[in-house]
Amino acid sequence: MQIQNLHISAERRMNIIRHFRAIIEKEGPRGLYRGLTPEIMKVIPMVGVMFTCYEHLKEMLEVS
Repeated sequence: MQIQNLHISAERRMNIIRHFRAIIEKEGPRGLYRGLTPEIMKVIPMVGVMFTCYEHLKEMLEVS
């Protein structure tokens, strides 16, 4: 969507609503959730590491 202005005429550009409709027509409602599992598998450990580092640095820097 970011570079389509350079390559597609104004009447053929897709906005978010057109993208949702195209995905639902092509893949069904489940297509909107494609990639959710890998994203969750990435985010959960990242958040755990982030909070652990935050707490340890708070202790090391003696911040209350």
